Amino acid sequence: MIVGGLNLGGIERLITDMCRVLIRCGKYDISICCLLSKDGPFLNDIESMGVAVYECLRRSSWRFVKFTRNLTDLMRVIRPDIVHSHLHWSVPSQVLAARASGVPSIIITRHRIAVRTGLSLARQRIYAGLMRRSINLFTAVSEAVRDNIAQHGWATSDDNIAVIPNGIDLSVFGSNSLDNDTAKRRLGLGTKPIVGTVGSLRPDKGHKYLIEASRKILDTGIDCRFVIIGSGNLQAELEDQISKLGLVADVSLLGSQRDIPELLSALDVFVLPSVSEGQGIALVEALASGLLCIGSNVGGIPEVLDGGRAGILVPPKDPQALAKAIIEVLSNKERAMQLSAAAKERAKAFSIETCVAEYEKIYRQLIMKNGYNEHR
Repeated sequence: MIVGGLNLGGIERLITDMCRVLIRCGKYDISICCLLSKDGPFLNDIESMGVAVYECLRRSSWRFVKFTRNLTDLMRVIRPDIVHSHLHWSVPSQVLAARASGVPSIIITRHRIAVRTGLSLARQRIYAGLMRRSINLFTAVSEAVRDNIAQHGWATSDDNIAVIPNGIDLSVFGSNSLDNDTAKRRLGLGTKPIVGTVGSLRPDKGHKYLIEASRKILDTGIDCRFVIIGSGNLQAELEDQISKLGLVADVSLLGSQRDIPELLSALDVFVLPSVSEGQGIALVEALASGLLCIGSNVGGIPEVLDGGRAGILVPPKDPQALAKAIIEVLSNKERAMQLSAAAKERAKAFSIETCVAEYEKIYRQLIMKNGYNEHR
């Protein structure tokens, strides 16, 4: 598997859980190649399973030839039957290295939605047309991502793109987690209702709209607290926004956190205010925790929330609509109970076992098609 790194994040947690399930079935020898850095909180977890972790660092996009050569050399050492990439960038290097080293099969999983228009989209389609013949299969984490892949020219028909939603380990969320009061007490978050989100501090995650909505909610007299879990380049900008809106005592940036199940147990409402989202693993984790979920009506979020039956959908970039939805679930106990029950039921569709079983079908098909040679 090819990934960027093993820091705290949805994809990294997914890879860790996938390795655990695949190793449990005893059919595969798994290696991971990191193209940014292998150092991170999930490294020990993965290595403790007996999974080999390698680095082949892409230090600069200008060093394409050197990076591709190094990646080719590494693949000749590992000699995989399948390369399964979870990266949307550096695809040319990955494909060239795999083919040059004799790898029979290449799968590219897309987790995000690319936004391109005009000349940029035209160039992308040409580039995709040149590369797609060397890729056995694309998989998408949602129907929205599948449509985006096709729009950008990576496949000629829907038959070339398998939709496999990302899964989570359902056993660590919900019924096995701490109760709400205990979790709040352990984390020192007080007793107020807590509205929170989890995600890297990037523009596409839409944190600034949640911060704007928090000001509107507090101005109505509702007494609650807001937490944002994650780290990224927007840290200083969001801190400045919080200060300017007079929210220093009400909105907390908690940074990256390892124990997401415990943190979700402390929340009362989960919000995903993204302006672009392939699926949203954090949203799936919130569903499994039985939280009242609110998400932007973009990308794969409506699919996760079952068209609004397992949570509330709001227009993106609309703090007023977001504030209204949060006030609704905090004020209406009957509605809150209905949404919590629907969330837990919907989460069952996103187990890591189901996710891996779908990938396993693809692995077996490719291995049978190409012929397995244990002496490669």
